[in-house]
Amino acid sequence: MLDKFRYMDGKERFTPMNNLLPQATWEAVMYTHYMQSAKIFANTRRPFWNDVENGRYKMSVTLSDRLTRGTYLLDYAPSNGVNKGSGMFLSYTWNDDSLKFLGDRSAPLPSHVDLCTTLLDTVYADTQLNLAAEFGMVDPFIEINWENEPFYLCAFKMNLPGQYEYQRLLFSQFMSGVKEGAPDGFILSGDDISWTGGWAEGGVTTALNAVNKLAVKFGGGTIEHNPGPIDQWDALQPLQL
Repeated sequence: MLDKFRYMDGKERFTPMNNLLPQATWEAVMYTHYMQSAKIFANTRRPFWNDVENGRYKMSVTLSDRLTRGTYLLDYAPSNGVNKGSGMFLSYTWNDDSLKFLGDRSAPLPSHVDLCTTLLDTVYADTQLNLAAEFGMVDPFIEINWENEPFYLCAFKMNLPGQYEYQRLLFSQFMSGVKEGAPDGFILSGDDISWTGGWAEGGVTTALNAVNKLAVKFGGGTIEHNPGPIDQWDALQPLQL
């Protein structure tokens, strides 16, 4: 998204935005790899998969090389919270597999739910699964494909082999100007800047880096016995290969 914003309003935006990052860091922004993902969730009347027939559960978590890829079963009945119930991820896919759920769903084709239930009914033919009879009554389905979501573009960052230098530049960007005594106020943060793309931990740690940078920029810092990331940077910074 940051790369796209550079070009949205012609030269008036491109020139000042281009000066926000060094060219090598802009290259890291442009070539960072993102994963596509799609999920189809269905609310169910009950956790039917706990039914036992002929000594076997009616269904279980299902990982395959077929259209659904990952099918996960969720039972919140034991929850102490106000939200209870059960449901399932009919499909949880990544990369090329998630692209199969893109396209105009108004076309005269079976819905993605139908595609998944047909496949799973076939896989569990010996238990006579009949998934359609287990779904909740009112709007039981939600489908999210991150390729279609505005301001997402994809689900999360995942580095490809050879992209260490890109990741090092992005993660280290919050140190821009600090050593020179002139820290700037433009700071990249978020899970895709961290080493753990897609996880909240990476978002939190890079946010702490950003807060420490802002404190230093405005004349503050950290207390002696609680050093921040800037104070420990020389010892903990990523290796420059």
